[in-house]
Amino acid sequence: MTLHEGIKRLSRTNLVVLGALILGAVGAITTLSGGVSILKGWFSSTPGRNAQEIAKLESLAAGTTLESFKKTLGEPTFVNPGEPKPELTEYLFVLRKTYVQVIADASQTVLAFSVTTREKSFNPQIDVNAFSVRLGQTKFTDLDQADIGEPDRVAYSLGARRFFYAEEYYLANPGNYQTVIFSINDAGPMEFTLHDDPLGEVGAKLSFRDDRIQAVHRTGIINTYTLTAPGVNGADLGLDEDYGAILGADLDQVRVLSNSHEGF
Repeated sequence: MTLHEGIKRLSRTNLVVLGALILGAVGAITTLSGGVSILKGWFSSTPGRNAQEIAKLESLAAGTTLESFKKTLGEPTFVNPGEPKPELTEYLFVLRKTYVQVIADASQTVLAFSVTTREKSFNPQIDVNAFSVRLGQTKFTDLDQADIGEPDRVAYSLGARRFFYAEEYYLANPGNYQTVIFSINDAGPMEFTLHDDPLGEVGAKLSFRDDRIQAVHRTGIINTYTLTAPGVNGADLGLDEDYGAILGADLDQVRVLSNSHEGF
């Protein structure tokens, strides 16, 4: 082999090596890019987006400012001055899988917020005395495991196409002096059985031991939770009014949105 041929062969070898290195680098970049794409795809997929929504819900706290809720949830879809009481304002945030109702006073301090699941398969949770209540899964009878006793207040409203039921529990010192209210809101998926002689439209002043209340308590699945600021209770939110406030989204308002429920 002549010197000229040797040089040509060496050049070809170097080109092969260089080509392999370039292909390797491109492969590595493609793999890295693919990994980023997969990660990005997971966050934009249903499980990833659900996890993001759960994280937002878990970061909410009553007693804080309305502005803090806006930073987390964005701008409210609906604003209802004078609801549920004349001196209060209701803000409703519509998320992919949940409705978040915020009740604030004139200073825009959040007195309470409610979370309603929009889908039976989406189950945000709230822990009460180390017992987890999952929306769309936990029954009212399961609350016995939370060791919180009987409800301090019961709210019930039944109309031709509307229904609302709620049980209020004061958590005292172990619960930061907050009140939690579990309910069935007709803007979300509902599951319950009425008594053969159901009550008509009434407010909150009912006996928990009434057979017609017990029928819903025994069969109802919680789809909404409300958490108040310390020292705030259901009466402050209108549950003692003649017909009672609706905690969570108002079906007649959100039904204009796509994928809303049709009610009772």
